[in-house]
Amino acid sequence: MTRMDWSTPAFPDIDFARDDVPDLPDRMRDLRKQGRFVSIRFHEGVACLITHYDDVRAAFVDERIFPAAAAHREHTEPVLGRTMSTMMGREHRTNRALVSHAFRPRVIRDAVESLLEPLAETLVDQLAPRGSAELMSDFARPLAFRVITRYMGIPVEDEQNVLEWGSGLLRFAWEPGPALECAAQIRKYLIGVVGARRHEEGRDLISELILAEFEGRRLDDEEIVTAILSLFAAGIDSPANAIGNLIAAVLTRPDVEARARAQPAILPSLIEESLRFTPSPALIPRKCPEATHWRGVDFPADSTVIFGITSANRDPDAFPDPDRFDPDRKMNHSILSFGRGVHLCIGAHLARNEMQVALRTLLERLPDIRLARSEPIETVGGVLRGPRALPVVFGARS
Repeated sequence: MTRMDWSTPAFPDIDFARDDVPDLPDRMRDLRKQGRFVSIRFHEGVACLITHYDDVRAAFVDERIFPAAAAHREHTEPVLGRTMSTMMGREHRTNRALVSHAFRPRVIRDAVESLLEPLAETLVDQLAPRGSAELMSDFARPLAFRVITRYMGIPVEDEQNVLEWGSGLLRFAWEPGPALECAAQIRKYLIGVVGARRHEEGRDLISELILAEFEGRRLDDEEIVTAILSLFAAGIDSPANAIGNLIAAVLTRPDVEARARAQPAILPSLIEESLRFTPSPALIPRKCPEATHWRGVDFPADSTVIFGITSANRDPDAFPDPDRFDPDRKMNHSILSFGRGVHLCIGAHLARNEMQVALRTLLERLPDIRLARSEPIETVGGVLRGPRALPVVFGARS
């Protein structure tokens, strides 16, 4: 029988939803040793953290017990609208098939060649004369933002407004009033963009969503705007953190950096190990809508459940010697950084490409890049996790 004390959270001084938790991997290791299911503080309440790989993987695919829709209807629907994440069953299958039209391999391949690579090169070339940079604010975040907005076909001259509205709506959990105002503004703007695109189609995500058809069904303008908002919310902070985590992993390990430069073929496995070692979505909240007994634990109705991605990705039963960063690791289990099951991240392939292009471009165009300080890079965030800052120096060049 698995037991869990809901009344006494471990590490009661830490709110894993709100605090920086710089030592999160160590905390997760301690919690995993305490048990498969452990009570923690989360958003000023108490939640059940699932710590072991097999349990997290099983929970992802058990939509009956832990439906993604229940958590998203509470936390994201008020600001983003009725996204795929709030849907279940046939409705979800239909909507995902329609939105997936914009993420077909050919579309992603075209985006990498025509959009992602030129954007990364331009950003690095703008940094080159300076001789120093803070790569999170100067490179990772601008790259992730411009990739998603230009992939959507947002006019360049509107990007600053879109950035302000988008950043505002993502603060819904902390500032709901201003976030809802930002959501209304960006939705009004996007309705106009979608309407105009119906009369002047291009080769961008909005045009792909307009053309998408599944079993005779197409998306209307409101549904397209909601899909765009959902992709926007998922397509900036998480990929930016993933890029930062990868760069930090490489630049803090000279042997890995040397191999990444000399053996480009290692980049895919290097990226996979980075996603395992420091997943950007470190903890994923879910709800258990009805009282249930699952894997030996009694879950009260409407209880909060946390899928411990950081803990699962470092579970020694799934990944031997899990706290060692190893680009040559033989993955006998799939990482859980993009989820699993029907809600597997729809943009996972694009995110991996962003990481690869970002690292390759930096190493090729700034051959002597190195960290500006000898102190360890501080990685922060309980839910979304990435470097607080990534200061680097390199030989200035015109």
